[in-house]
Amino acid sequence: MTDRILRQPVSLAPALAPGDLHLWRIPTGEDGARADADLALLGERQQARAQRMTQRVARDRYVRSQAGLRRVLALYLGLAPERLRFGYGAAGKPALPGELGWLEFNLTNTGDLAMVGISRGMELG
Repeated sequence: MTDRILRQPVSLAPALAPGDLHLWRIPTGEDGARADADLALLGERQQARAQRMTQRVARDRYVRSQAGLRRVLALYLGLAPERLRFGYGAAGKPALPGELGWLEFNLTNTGDLAMVGISRGMELG
């Protein structure tokens, strides 16, 4: 298994072999991406959740983390972040449906930081 932490923005995802684990850091604080612009990248379910949040700081962190997740997944899949659709398991965990399901992921966040784990063929979370 290979563990990687990329510390700079990238335009292409690194190669992901079966059993690899890639970790991505997403800044979610005020120094992160513009939350108002990122909102457009989210799906309807995510946008609705963000709009229900009454605390701006929490809402902006949520939007930045979800948009960051979509950007990372889009790198591996060769799709636009806003085109991604998720299925949801019984406990509400999102997953990529159908032929995209080969890409496993998990998102965690705390304070001004989110981390995304990406794997091929290894369930995360």
